[in-house]
Amino acid sequence: MAWVWLALAFVLAVVNWYAVAREKRILRVVTKPGVMLALLAGFTLAGGWSGHNYWFGLGLAFSLVGDVLLMLPPGAFMAGLAAFLVAHILYILGFSQGLTFPGWSLLFLIAVLAAADFFIYRRLRRALLARHKGRWMRLPMHFYQIIISLMVITALMTLWRADWSRTGAWLASLGALCFFASDSLLANNRFVNPIRGGRLLVIITYHIGQAALISGALLRG
Repeated sequence: MAWVWLALAFVLAVVNWYAVAREKRILRVVTKPGVMLALLAGFTLAGGWSGHNYWFGLGLAFSLVGDVLLMLPPGAFMAGLAAFLVAHILYILGFSQGLTFPGWSLLFLIAVLAAADFFIYRRLRRALLARHKGRWMRLPMHFYQIIISLMVITALMTLWRADWSRTGAWLASLGALCFFASDSLLANNRFVNPIRGGRLLVIITYHIGQAALISGALLRG
């Protein structure tokens, strides 16, 4: 039954992608939170709130709040950002249960991610300063970038952990990387240089990221 709800989340996600691509506002407003509600239902029916996985359930719940806030007028953007910040912290806590020091291969991946993070933040900082928003948005955006990078790193660490199944670890890692890509695209489109089809790419990578991350958590052991 849980996987039926996860399948429903996929169907709703595809409908939402169509709504974003065709600018169907009402359909988009209805289906966007519907995806997260279906994921939450599937997660719950699969027993996801047991053990350490409840951190991921809480992360899903805060992501739902963030989705709703980002659909509100622009003044709610920072509140939506805060909700997703909490979601990333909760995901970090979920991935950190039983965590040990990573091997050298993962440290190399961390260095690559840190370099990408620095490049993204430098472009974002320059754009914020050009719009005279650097003073009050630069630090929150930088902090958010650090937290989501830590989320990706802790997700990648599952690939080296014996307490995570290979399938669960790969799904969780894919989900975290897609989430990172989605947030980076969102920041670029909003503050730097909007790209063609950027809104659609943001929501596709976001939904794939959330679904893969949660599926990986359910298949961890």
